[in-house]
Amino acid sequence: MAYQYANEAKLGSVGGQTHLSIYYGTNTGFWNTASWSSDLFGFYTTPTNVTVEMTGYFLPPQTGSYTFFFPTVDDSAILSVGGNVAFECCAQEQPPITSTDFTVSVIKPWGAAAPTDIKGSTYMYAGYYYPIKIVYSNAVALARLLVSVVLPDGTEVDNDFEGYVYSFDDDLSQPNCTIPDPSKHTTSIVTTTTELWTGTFTSTSTEMTTITGTNGVPTDETIIVVKTPTIASTAITTTEAWTGTFTSTSTEMT
Repeated sequence: MAYQYANEAKLGSVGGQTHLSIYYGTNTGFWNTASWSSDLFGFYTTPTNVTVEMTGYFLPPQTGSYTFFFPTVDDSAILSVGGNVAFECCAQEQPPITSTDFTVSVIKPWGAAAPTDIKGSTYMYAGYYYPIKIVYSNAVALARLLVSVVLPDGTEVDNDFEGYVYSFDDDLSQPNCTIPDPSKHTTSIVTTTTELWTGTFTSTSTEMTTITGTNGVPTDETIIVVKTPTIASTAITTTEAWTGTFTSTSTEMT
């Protein structure tokens, strides 16, 4: 199910889907009989015996850990996130890459109850398009695939991913794919430097600047400069005799 299904003949495709779940009940009383319908994303096929590949880009609204999970699956499904496991950026329509590094993977044992709440987590940065792929297979009869994700702030998105998943034409020149590895992106940098100076006290200052990384994205950098005195200052008092008729006090700096 990882990728060898692509060696078989492709029956067809539909696009523009954001409701990723599958919930199909056979219309025939015979469990070993294929049933044809258009219940599978509007595409006329046999939901009772089928493999479906869904590809797109997931756009996270927040930076943090995302937990993808299947509340239930009948019969099997995998979910992959990232450029090296789902598909290479801007290659959504190309044959699947031979990766088995899945984010979530589940198979319903024959004759057993459907597994539930199979989870996997991945860290994502807000504002970047991550390749995402779901491969689902059903055999014999009932088809069940529920897809959910929990955002870093605890918000749970179930089944309908409108506003989270998108599709683009395969075009390496398009701006959506200028950052193939968003995991290297840093939203801010804090740098502290310590310098010696001739003052008699410690000085701390903060500087703000913006740098552009190799991925072409501007990054805010905060530079904290700490200046420490080279030699601690000391006060020395000396008393000397002289021929004057009054007491004289003077201060010298060396």
